[in-house]
Amino acid sequence: ETVRMYGARDGAWRGVCRSPRRKHFLLCLVSTVVATRPQRLALTVGGLACGAHAVLESLGSVGWCAYDDRIRGAPIHLIRRVRLCSRRKSLQAHAGDRFPHALPPMEFCWELLHFCGRHVATLQRLPLPLINPDVLEEHLQTNKYFEISASKGPRDEYNVELEKIKDKIRASTATPSFHTNLLFFFTLRVACVIAALLLPIGWALALGALQFVFLPHSLFVSLAELWVLGPALFLGHFLVAVPLQLACSALLPEALNVSLPITNTFILLFFIIDQALCAACVWRTPACPTAPITRARLTQSIVFGFLNCKTYFLLLLLPLRGVGLPLVPWLLDAWFGVSIKATRYFARRFLHWAALFYIQHSVAHLPNVYGDAHKFHHYLHDTTSFDAHIYGSGAPEEYFCLLAELLPALLWGITPPSLSFQILWISWTNKIAHSRKSIAEDGCNFHADHHFYHTKNYGGYYPPLDMYMGTAATKGENRCPGYRVTLEESQDSPNVLFKFAPLTSGENGKGGKAE
Repeated sequence: ETVRMYGARDGAWRGVCRSPRRKHFLLCLVSTVVATRPQRLALTVGGLACGAHAVLESLGSVGWCAYDDRIRGAPIHLIRRVRLCSRRKSLQAHAGDRFPHALPPMEFCWELLHFCGRHVATLQRLPLPLINPDVLEEHLQTNKYFEISASKGPRDEYNVELEKIKDKIRASTATPSFHTNLLFFFTLRVACVIAALLLPIGWALALGALQFVFLPHSLFVSLAELWVLGPALFLGHFLVAVPLQLACSALLPEALNVSLPITNTFILLFFIIDQALCAACVWRTPACPTAPITRARLTQSIVFGFLNCKTYFLLLLLPLRGVGLPLVPWLLDAWFGVSIKATRYFARRFLHWAALFYIQHSVAHLPNVYGDAHKFHHYLHDTTSFDAHIYGSGAPEEYFCLLAELLPALLWGITPPSLSFQILWISWTNKIAHSRKSIAEDGCNFHADHHFYHTKNYGGYYPPLDMYMGTAATKGENRCPGYRVTLEESQDSPNVLFKFAPLTSGENGKGGKAE
């Protein structure tokens, strides 16, 4: 639509389609920036979402159809709809030979999202302690032996369908060079940070949306990340923060309605404290000393971890300079834990974020999908606290989460979730989880082992769900806080049996990595 409004004709558009890939990039850049108006921020974001869909559908589903002379007109949704030719598959193969980075069809994005949504119901058929760590924690606090039985059906159903999708993705999409993805994305990320610093926020959002053109699978992973964190963390925060801020502004005298403005000094102090906490975890966590790490690996983590994890906060905080954070609502929420209680209520009523995270995380590790987004989080082998983001994600997974935080703060002055006490605490615990402990008691290296094996331990920090799904790094026996967890199953029985036995005073956890 932007191209049509600014006078591009069908012939000119087809000429660009016949040009090298860089001209597609330039056309997307020009059209998105021209369409951006600071005073129309919400409209711009909606247009970017539609534009990303249009570019992916036209370049992916049509298979670069403009190379065929029989196709007349422009790509779908940008100027006018075109008819797909009967040789669509052969054209896709032809485009794949000519362009190794040819975009996959949009159908994969929707199919993967449909898979995630459908298997929420699959995991809901499991016993609650396996999919809700809060409920499991209540059982563990009894310090008594207990057993949990679960049907094999949900596991087999999930794994069989996941393998089918894996085969389909391998057969249908090309694998781009990951280092090319790294170079492109971080060049784009630096440009977004500069735009957020010097220009209206619409420019940074427009530039950021271009990742979906060159990293097409990141569209799915970004949407899935919001799907996981939205009901689990964002929803509880917004349901509490909005009424608290309204009530405090209406009931408290003006002298008590104090706000902390976001300034350059605030941003600098935020990063100093964050980096100091990361550095502290390199030497010791609250439980025990951290395993030794070489100076070269630590330097890599500091540099790459900042690019991958901390530039998110630059994109969040730089546009919010001048916005005030209401202190009284923040302190009330932190003291009484209102948003945490709201989050746990929704987790019990629907599905805990840990189960949603397992689904999203295992799909994010699928072939080709992995290299477009989540592999950024696994680029460095093993892990340190500097590699930890709030949620343990790669930078290309964050676009829609950034929008969910940024827009309510800009439009209505609502405190971003990342600055709430609940998520600041989660950010701190995530630094601990990404630090390899020298004494691996009670499964405290469970997530660190995920960064060592990469295709194991997809769950959060408790092993039972991974043991059930067959993705645990340690087979047969694992540790939960104070417990030894064993899994028993036989081919004759339709169920598996978990046995939770309290550890005796003389038992110690296995050190090092999983065996």
